[in-house]
Amino acid sequence: MWYGQLERRVQAALHGPQYFDFSAIIGWKAFKEDVERYGEGHDFTKMVVDLKGKDPDDAFCSVPYEKGFNFLYYLDRLIGREKWDTFIPHVGVLRFRGGSTTNWMTVLQNVPTKVPHLLRLQRYSNRIL
Repeated sequence: MWYGQLERRVQAALHGPQYFDFSAIIGWKAFKEDVERYGEGHDFTKMVVDLKGKDPDDAFCSVPYEKGFNFLYYLDRLIGREKWDTFIPHVGVLRFRGGSTTNWMTVLQNVPTKVPHLLRLQRYSNRIL
């Protein structure tokens, strides 16, 4: 989830803002192709995929990465880049634990007491995941 957004932001800082937008367009195209390949509503088109009894190789696609990126991009735009950036340091608690959606949601649910403007994000993210 985080990797896509952070990678695109770093590349934009190095090569210009158009890199972020172009990479997002390419990612969106891959996302749409994968959803079309699996079919809308298929388990592998969810942001959090249950792989119990399934071959992980069959599930590997751009969907969770691009859904995650677009979710974070939406949150970035919803509250503004300056406020959004205050949340990024809190993600450091995931170091060595993995960046799973479940871990990320735990961070999001614990941060609002320190970053009040994220309360709105918490309510939104609880509805969509």
